[in-house]
Amino acid sequence: RLAAAKMVKYLMSYFQNIRQAIFGLQLWVVI
Repeated sequence: RLAAAKMVKYLMSYFQNIRQAIFGLQLWVVI
């Protein structure tokens, strides 16, 4: 149960990083 929560937390931060990277790429393309 604890491991599952840790996994979810890890996935959340992972997807957040991807989203930020995509956002940064979009900004770079716009500029």
